[in-house]
Amino acid sequence: MSKERFTDWARIKPENYRPKVENGVIVEIGPGIVNAPKISETLLRRIKYGAVYIGIDYFADELHRDSFDVGELVVGDLIDLPISSGLVEQIWMMNVFSDGDHKRRSVQYTDSQLYEHFFNELARVLKTDGTVIICDYYGDTVPIGWLRTKDYSRFGFKMRSYSRGTAYQFIEKHGITPQVSDDDPFFITLTKVR
Repeated sequence: MSKERFTDWARIKPENYRPKVENGVIVEIGPGIVNAPKISETLLRRIKYGAVYIGIDYFADELHRDSFDVGELVVGDLIDLPISSGLVEQIWMMNVFSDGDHKRRSVQYTDSQLYEHFFNELARVLKTDGTVIICDYYGDTVPIGWLRTKDYSRFGFKMRSYSRGTAYQFIEKHGITPQVSDDDPFFITLTKVR
């Protein structure tokens, strides 16, 4: 898809958007300037071989579009994802929780309500056996340790956490670039089981 492709999904109903999905649909929430295909060789390879890649960001119109050179960039909100139910095979989220921009947008919700809506939305758009990949970093400034201890089963997810020693297994499997692995990341995978 062309770099210039950009859609304001607030005007389009999610049920109307059904891309060709023969090779899978991969969504990244909050792609920013350094999106997941730039740090994961495995993901980039899947896209090159035909997987549909969609970046969803509330601030998409503010992003540097020249850096978004794969797939389609979409304006969307994390509590109302502009994607049809059961369509997505994989969702990537990098620094979404530690960044905090999503909280500024959703001031009408408490943190607990916001995340409740959000994880329900992830479950809605994922296919059964689909996976959410969360990458974030340890740090004193943003308390996100709850991500590794949350009970995701009520949303229909089975959780696996990769941190410090085990993070390198994940990094190797997904061909993650060295600059990410040098920052002491942790990864969480949520697999939709129902």
